[in-house]
Amino acid sequence: MERSLTHIINTKLVYLFIIMAVLMIVFVVTFTNNFVNNLVYQNILKMTVESVYSSLTQFDESLHTMENFYDNLIVKMADDYLQKMEEKGLTVQDMSAEQFDKVLVDILEKHRSELNVLGIDSDIYSNIYYYIINPAGRIVTTNHSIYENADLIEYKDLEGLPSGRFFFQRLTYDPLTELPKKDGYIIFANSYILKFSLPFDVELFDRLSKRIKSIEKDISYVEEIGFYKANYTPVNELFKELTDQDQEYLRRLGEEDSIRNDISAYKSVYYGRWDTRTEAPFTNQSYYLKMKLDFSKHLAALGKTISMVIAIIIFFTILIIFLITRKLSADITAPFAELAASMSQLTNKDLDNIDQNLQKTDIKEINMLLASYQGMTSELSASFEELKAMNEELEASYRESYNLAENLNNVIEVATKLTGIVFDDRTIFLRDLFYVAKQLITEADYGSVYLIDEGENRYIDSIGHDIKKLNNIPITPDYLAKQGTVQFIKDIETEVYDPAFQDIRAAILEAKKPIKSSLVVHLTVGEKIVGGLGFDIAKGSELSFSKHSIETVRAFGNLASAFLTMIQYKNIEEGFQRSIILSIINILEIHDKYTKGHSENVAEISALIAREMNYPEKEIKVIEWAGLVHDIGKILISNSILNKPGRLSRKEFEQIKQHPVWGYEVLVGSDELKEIATYIRHHHERWDGTGYPDQLSGEEIPKIARIIALADSWDTMRSDRVYRQKLSLNTARQELIDNKGTQFDPEIVDIALELIVEGKIK
Repeated sequence: MERSLTHIINTKLVYLFIIMAVLMIVFVVTFTNNFVNNLVYQNILKMTVESVYSSLTQFDESLHTMENFYDNLIVKMADDYLQKMEEKGLTVQDMSAEQFDKVLVDILEKHRSELNVLGIDSDIYSNIYYYIINPAGRIVTTNHSIYENADLIEYKDLEGLPSGRFFFQRLTYDPLTELPKKDGYIIFANSYILKFSLPFDVELFDRLSKRIKSIEKDISYVEEIGFYKANYTPVNELFKELTDQDQEYLRRLGEEDSIRNDISAYKSVYYGRWDTRTEAPFTNQSYYLKMKLDFSKHLAALGKTISMVIAIIIFFTILIIFLITRKLSADITAPFAELAASMSQLTNKDLDNIDQNLQKTDIKEINMLLASYQGMTSELSASFEELKAMNEELEASYRESYNLAENLNNVIEVATKLTGIVFDDRTIFLRDLFYVAKQLITEADYGSVYLIDEGENRYIDSIGHDIKKLNNIPITPDYLAKQGTVQFIKDIETEVYDPAFQDIRAAILEAKKPIKSSLVVHLTVGEKIVGGLGFDIAKGSELSFSKHSIETVRAFGNLASAFLTMIQYKNIEEGFQRSIILSIINILEIHDKYTKGHSENVAEISALIAREMNYPEKEIKVIEWAGLVHDIGKILISNSILNKPGRLSRKEFEQIKQHPVWGYEVLVGSDELKEIATYIRHHHERWDGTGYPDQLSGEEIPKIARIIALADSWDTMRSDRVYRQKLSLNTARQELIDNKGTQFDPEIVDIALELIVEGKIK
């Protein structure tokens, strides 16, 4: 496929631009990921951990301050003990447990207010313990019986220290209650040790712990924080239990100061150890720290921002380079493009001016090509003028042929459509013809169609106009006769009318919408006007009826008149056929004197029921014919049997039962009467299958035969017969109800009962 030089160069530039853009994306993504991960992430992680440890240091200082209050109280309580022993002249090893307990009660009572300040009320005095430890490190006297004669774990830290001094251990936890406590020791000259243990205020400790927990809210990167004792249990319920995996990482902290477990990009769990500031001789107390850190939201947004900024800078840099390069290529290819564009105009109407915009350049080869091209266009100009004239003639001929073919197709379509409905209903026929004609008369805005029945004008449809108002106008045959077959009024306002019909004309114009022009064709059968088609152009329209439209309306008038004439001849033919049938029925009535008028009654009742069941009019006519001839087979039965006053013998009744079959055989030989013959054969079948001649039941019986069966039975019950008088209306009605679902179709019985109530069936 050929492409212009400019297109080729621009395409290459676009490809280059795309490649550079892809490389830019790869570079930006790689750079941003490395930058965020190696620099930003590591630094933020380090600062976050340092911030957490700073909070822990503040926590430890607050805790240490609180512990000093406990230390002072322990010193006072120990001094009181020593004073009591001096007063009694006893040494620590000489005092019994009962003496110690009594002294403890006195001391607690003395320091009640201070204990209350520290949150230790009388309810928990039982958790205040003393311990006497001998030089071997064994607890010999205590009010904490579970530890009596037990070895003091901390003795190795206190052994050999100078006597008379107090030593305090940092906050520890009671191994039984798991509650925080504060311990103090004093060493006597004989190496005995007195230890006091006070319960630490749990609520106070929880408040201090909440400061650590609040790090989750204060530092947005910390998703979860946990503070744990040396045995890997939480310092209180604020912190979650450790998983087995967490404990495994904490055990490894002896080898490493801290461990980071990366869960996903910018998401990790940090494990660390934190030692409290403890004075000699006791060793520092260790706590474990677990932090779940999530930097993904912040760093992802930061990464996107950095990527976007870098990408925009690089993109605009590449775009500027691209545009500069494209401008340079355009300057080079412009002369070639102008020449190519000029050559592409060789089919233009004005060939003399197609090369006027071509200008010489400083390129010798292009100028030579331009001169050759201008000479060629001069020679082709005359040839194009000749081809132009020929083309205009061909286009006019084509348009004319197209219009003729289109109109012919429309007429064929109309004729094909109308032949299917014409013999059923002339109203439907005229309405369809009217709408098809409106499609061809494109200038018309409005229209109407009317029929004349027994001298009265009746509008059957309209477009735009008020059909009710039109039908209220008393239009006379004389008014229509004065107008001619086709009436074209170009200007309604200037048209002169016969004064005798001025009122009618004014009433018509008042009923219609404002119009400028009118085109009407009268439909005739022989010399008689039987209807009309009218089309109008709205007032103010710039259109007017063309000669083509006038001739089209005239053609549709001729077509409609021809079809209406055929309808009239068909009606005459049907009347003739009906007269023949009625004559045959009259012969039957002479043969069977008790069935006079019976066939017409059956036909009428059957038609009423069928119409109530929404049968189309075409089928209702078939049902009427079937009702008229339903007993035609009785002509073959002896009148002595038909008119016998007494009870029929079995043989005679069997002969009577043959009349549906004989009627069927009389009619079935005719293609036109074959359908009716089937209904005649089965009009004595019963719903329960006990009828004759074929013992059909239910839906097996043709529905029209079921309608005729009920109509036949009803008229028989309501007529005088040789063997009985006619039944009353109520008695006959009850017979229908009693035989519903046995002799008669239940649906048809219900419809017949409604018609009886309405008085339509008598």
